[in-house]
Amino acid sequence: MFELELNIYNVNRAKLQQEYPTGGYVVIMGEEILGVWHDRTDALRAGIEKYGNVAFLVKDINESDIRVNFTRNLMFA
Repeated sequence: MFELELNIYNVNRAKLQQEYPTGGYVVIMGEEILGVWHDRTDALRAGIEKYGNVAFLVKDINESDIRVNFTRNLMFA
């Protein structure tokens, strides 16, 4: 699910980050980028207003693709 939308996001990610340096949430449906909003709720609202109650992608444009694991040095007795 969202394979096409994620591909569109990945192709346009650098451009989106450059245009919106403070970040935001992009709405994508199919090959269409609806826009970027600073608030996730506003992005969801805009997507529902445009597309209706269907699945569309809302993605944080500053979200890291790098998975980070934190560990601690724990000693067990």
